[in-house]
Amino acid sequence: MTPEPSLSAAELRERAQSVLTSRAPPAGPTPATLSVAETQRLLHELQVHQIELEMQSDELRQSRYGFEAAAARYSDLFDFAPVGYVTLDHDGTVVEVNLAAARLLGIERGRLSGQRFAKFVTEADRQAFNDCIGAARAAQVQQACEVLLAANGMPRAVRVEATRADDGAACRVVLHDVSTRRQHEAELRLLETCVAQLNDIVLVTDTSLTPSGPRIVFANAACERITGYSRAELIGQTPRILQGPGTDRAELARIGAALRRHEPVQAELLNYAKDGSAYWLQLNITPVHSVSGAVTHFVAIQRDITERRAVQGQLTRQVQALQARNDELDRFNRAMVERELRMLELKAQVNALHARLGEPAYYTTQALATVPDTDHL
Repeated sequence: MTPEPSLSAAELRERAQSVLTSRAPPAGPTPATLSVAETQRLLHELQVHQIELEMQSDELRQSRYGFEAAAARYSDLFDFAPVGYVTLDHDGTVVEVNLAAARLLGIERGRLSGQRFAKFVTEADRQAFNDCIGAARAAQVQQACEVLLAANGMPRAVRVEATRADDGAACRVVLHDVSTRRQHEAELRLLETCVAQLNDIVLVTDTSLTPSGPRIVFANAACERITGYSRAELIGQTPRILQGPGTDRAELARIGAALRRHEPVQAELLNYAKDGSAYWLQLNITPVHSVSGAVTHFVAIQRDITERRAVQGQLTRQVQALQARNDELDRFNRAMVERELRMLELKAQVNALHARLGEPAYYTTQALATVPDTDHL
């Protein structure tokens, strides 16, 4: 309602005189019949009454100023609120709307008045919106739903909170833009789906580097499959649940030191499944930073390398066996060379003995010249 403009003093006096003239003369004594004392008393009462009226007028004026200031603050709060405010009449027509709601709808505020709000809701969500508004009118308690607004051809997700107005006909609607949240939720679902399909273990822990280690807050399906523990059994536990007697304590100490420095670290560890079976893992642990730069979690990507380690062990054993065989052959060859050298020495001694006896050499020069090649030994 628009307030009545203030009247000047002359206008007020003229209106008061008009009202007085229209009234019947008051019964009782007239000024001509009053004594001087009565007249003075009456004048005093009139002056006091005038002062009371002036004080009441000042109070009313101050109240009006306060009301106008409060109305201006309310208008600013309404217009510049970060969420959308809309008032709908009984048939869903827009009666009042603030700037944030106009931005969400992608249309100037002046053009929204008189339009049905449901036309801005995508067809797929329109029934849900109408049901929400209808329930709010009937239930006298706030109702909420999430719908897509077709704003300039770009759907925008909003949370609608509807409450019936005091008059029972209008409906107050609050609009929260949840497009960013919806996008983050979709990205998170996509990430969770991708992580769930990995063959590598993905473990996420907090940063509580207590003596027992950080606590597990996430484990993917590969972790359940390889370790035999369910996700429920792992959440809240420390990675020590996966370690055993064969786990390298020196490597664990090195990993712990890197985590305390908030540094990435790589390692190969022997871990143990729920049934006690051992398996080898290649670890890659990376700290996760918040927007402010603080480390909030550690992500460990763990690849099962049990088969690779088994092959490496087999190859190592084969190489060791071949080396042992080669050493054995080498010793045999050296023994044979030494034998041949000894035979040549004996042949030379026999020939020398024949020469002293004046007899021809028993072994030919060619037989004596056959000396084994020892360069490769």
